[in-house]
Amino acid sequence: VRVVPDHCCVVTNLFNEVNLIDGETVLDTLPVAARGRMG
Repeated sequence: VRVVPDHCCVVTNLFNEVNLIDGETVLDTLPVAARGRMG
C-alpha cells in the first residue's frame, strides 16, 4: 500500500524514515530528523 501524505506534518511527526521511490523502485531511505518535534 502506497500512502502519499498531503501535508508534511504527518510525515515529520509520525514516521522515523521516508522512502524515496521511482515507480516501483526504492531509491533510498532517509531518516526524519524532525520526528516527534511538532508541538
